[in-house]
Amino acid sequence: MAWQFWALPGRGQSYSFSHLTVDNGLSNNSILSIMQDSRGFMWFGTYHGLNKYDGYRITPYLANAKDSSAISDNSITCLYEDRQHTLWVGTHLGGLNRYDRNQDAFIHYSSESRLPYRLSGNWVTSIFEDSKGRLWVGTDYGLNLLERGARTFRIFQHNPKDATTLNSSQVYAVTENEQGEILVLTSAEHLNRYQPATGTFAPANVGGEAGQLHSARLLAQDQQGHFWAGTFERGLLRFGRGPARRYQHQPTDSGSLSRNQIKALLPTGRGELWVGTDGGGLDRYDPQHDNFTHLRTDEENSSSLSSNAVHSLFEDRSGTLWVGTFNGGVNYYNPHHNWFAHYTHQPRIANSLSNRSVLALHQTPDGGVWVGTDGGGLDVFDPQRRAFHHFRHDPTNPHSLAADVVKTLYQDRQGTLWVGTYLGGLDRYDPATGRFAHYVNDPTNPHSITNNLVWDLYEDRHGQLWVSTLGAGLCLLDRKRRNFTRFQPLTGPGSLNDYNVVTMLEDRTGQLWIGTEDRGLNLYHPRTRTFSYVQHNAKKSNSLSSNRIQVLFEDSRGRFWVGTADAGLNLLDRRTGTFRHYTTQQGLPSNIINSIVEDQAGQLWIGTNQGLARFDAARGTFKIYNREDGLQSNEFAINAALRARNGELYVGGVNGFNVFAPQALTSNPIAPPVVLTGLLVFNKPVHARQSPRLLRRHITEADTLTLSYKEAAVTFQFAALNFIDPQKNRYAYRLDGFDAEWRYVGARHEATYTNLDPGTYTFRVRATNNDGVWNQRGVALTVVVTPPWWKTIWFRVVAAVLAWSGVMGMYLRRTNRLRRRLEQEKLVEINIKKAELLEARLKYEQELAEMNQTQLENEMLNKNSELASSVMNTVHQNEALLTIKDQLKEALNDQDAQEQRKKVSRVVRQIERAITPDQHWQHFEQLFNQLHENFLQRLKTTYPQLTSRDIKLCAYLRMNLSSKEIASLMGLSVRGAEDLRYRVRKKMGLDTATNLADFILLM
Repeated sequence: MAWQFWALPGRGQSYSFSHLTVDNGLSNNSILSIMQDSRGFMWFGTYHGLNKYDGYRITPYLANAKDSSAISDNSITCLYEDRQHTLWVGTHLGGLNRYDRNQDAFIHYSSESRLPYRLSGNWVTSIFEDSKGRLWVGTDYGLNLLERGARTFRIFQHNPKDATTLNSSQVYAVTENEQGEILVLTSAEHLNRYQPATGTFAPANVGGEAGQLHSARLLAQDQQGHFWAGTFERGLLRFGRGPARRYQHQPTDSGSLSRNQIKALLPTGRGELWVGTDGGGLDRYDPQHDNFTHLRTDEENSSSLSSNAVHSLFEDRSGTLWVGTFNGGVNYYNPHHNWFAHYTHQPRIANSLSNRSVLALHQTPDGGVWVGTDGGGLDVFDPQRRAFHHFRHDPTNPHSLAADVVKTLYQDRQGTLWVGTYLGGLDRYDPATGRFAHYVNDPTNPHSITNNLVWDLYEDRHGQLWVSTLGAGLCLLDRKRRNFTRFQPLTGPGSLNDYNVVTMLEDRTGQLWIGTEDRGLNLYHPRTRTFSYVQHNAKKSNSLSSNRIQVLFEDSRGRFWVGTADAGLNLLDRRTGTFRHYTTQQGLPSNIINSIVEDQAGQLWIGTNQGLARFDAARGTFKIYNREDGLQSNEFAINAALRARNGELYVGGVNGFNVFAPQALTSNPIAPPVVLTGLLVFNKPVHARQSPRLLRRHITEADTLTLSYKEAAVTFQFAALNFIDPQKNRYAYRLDGFDAEWRYVGARHEATYTNLDPGTYTFRVRATNNDGVWNQRGVALTVVVTPPWWKTIWFRVVAAVLAWSGVMGMYLRRTNRLRRRLEQEKLVEINIKKAELLEARLKYEQELAEMNQTQLENEMLNKNSELASSVMNTVHQNEALLTIKDQLKEALNDQDAQEQRKKVSRVVRQIERAITPDQHWQHFEQLFNQLHENFLQRLKTTYPQLTSRDIKLCAYLRMNLSSKEIASLMGLSVRGAEDLRYRVRKKMGLDTATNLADFILLM
């Protein structure tokens, strides 16, 4: 029978876009510019603010009239990073901004600014750095040039009277050709070529473009050296090599440009040219076929382009394509996601898959792939023509498909295709007539199929066709008689143990395994027509992991695998009858196993409800793919998987099916940059400008963080700047000085520490990309926790010194006591010996002393009498002279004649000199020391703070003179003598209760 196929316009939806919108944190959904900086961050300029993206969080930058460091305007027209890694931001009304990474702030250049921040215009249309490191800034009012090393911009503007100036001050684009010439696109109809020798401009006729650039707004150069100019209303112009050629929309040509309004151009490293149009979506130019492929928004496909107005394009270092749209946010797509061709139901396309939900897949010998759907009937897919033929249930046609829910497909050895339906029983397809023969349950016939809910089909090595049903057990078809032998569940020992049989498989040893919904495995014994059971045993860790069986599979090496509905994957050890388990702990994305298929390299592909896993059984490793990789969904259908004859794999699920070549899947080899993106103290964000005590620079640029001991809870946020499935990036971190080992935390991208002791630490982070490639170097930050003052080094030093001093003081005091006691004991011993030796000498000397005593006493008495006599004579002389002096002063007061007064005054002064106490002191001191055992010298040594007058007072006191006598000797009044005694007592440190004279006598 000849089928009619309806071919699809392309190989499914090959471009699966992810999206960022205001719901993800964007400040606005209209994207005017996109770029990736040298650190790896993505930047998006919108109609309302600048946004920085790290794969998880979006940081918006908005204008603020009260903050001079904020960006100057919210409408971001262009973004550029120069070779010095300086980020420049062009705005619509606020001029140019230079981003200061260290302070996370902006420096402004505008037409209103003073030098060196002056710019010709405030609408910045383009930014470009040439091969000599010169920065060119195009505005609505001229071109600006910042030479390398210069501080100010040089301004070029149109002068109607000078043909060597720009042909227009409205500059749209600046670029450089292969000869190093600077080309400037303006609102005029031809390019400008800069002549550096004279600083002037001349027309540039590049490849015949003259006069054809009317309404051109964009200029780009591809790898082949072609220039592409995007126009506002006249499509696309290519020039530069060979004759100029214009590309425009042709309604009758599906390979022509989709729209003539060009908003963005992007030549890629793969030779493609992406063209963003205003309303026509995204076009991809294929230079080999010289035509365009169109990507447009599809309301039925959430992975399609979000808007047909594409205003900006960018390709990052990993090859990811970023698409900025008007009102649709950011779309991004990576070529790696083009591995999986996706076919699904598209309501507006009659010749697409008949239903989104795919339940069964089977390839017939002719190469056709039969697809059973959940409500859409049966489809036949031609892989070569990418075309579908549909079989549907027709109530008016008894030979049509019995039901539109097709649960299972099987082709027996005779080439007959059997179709198991839900509610329609079993169908046999006749390819010659295109008709279906039906096998349905007849309640009156015990040899009919057990019920019409067919779940699985399998032909054993004896050619018997087994049919499992949902709710009625198992039956065996006799093809010749067209009747069934029923195996009723739970009828006694050896009977089938469950009404719901999900799957069946005969292994290479001839054993037929039957997987049930809730009661584990049944093993059929044909001789006795009975069943034995393999079930989960909670007391045995190596038993079957669950009784809920969904998949049975035997691989090319004869290994028998059992997939469960809730406990992962089991590998049977045939020798011991035990099972080895693989679950999420070993790397599966889910413990729900829905399908297994083996590729030509011997690797298993396991469909779950959380993605598709490639399993290398020899290594025990898993590689996970999910919807972001281009899969139809993360949920796959039970046993809807096959390996085609050409080695491609088909996997079906809730949103159609995927086709892919396993050997074509490559890994992302790029180790991602790792950056710190945020810092929180007590869950509050910390910024360098607001908290310079903690951070001198923005956390991304910082090398040191300083915390006080009070800031006990700190959270570090970090990111691996890999935007290919960033949710698959994995992290490890460690705080040197606190953590003994690295902490491997999976996809979690923050770390919190509390109650850190004062000290210096180093916080380190390393990360993988989506394919597990580690950046081992990562990023590091020195963390200094300052102690309280009582734990500072200086305090500890002082405390240690004081403690040491105290200990040493106690030690020295104890040592001195011991030393003095030992010295005293030794001195006693020596004195005893001396006493014994001196006793005899004393007897001798006693007699001699008695003889000399009388003589010595007489001499001392004489000297003492001499000293006393000398002192008293001096006292009496002074008293007499003082009396005469007082009388002369009295007489002097009575004298009237001035001359006589002078004479009397001279006499008074002579008397005063005569009674000075120093005249007799030298003789007195010598004599006094002889009598008093050198007392004066001892006094000076003991109390060095005493003056000579203080020494004299002490000597007179030791002679027991009265205050009046002392006053006379020293030329003082009696009161003056008393005051002197008081001061001497203070200098000697005596308290008020101690009499100075008594103390002197006892010395």
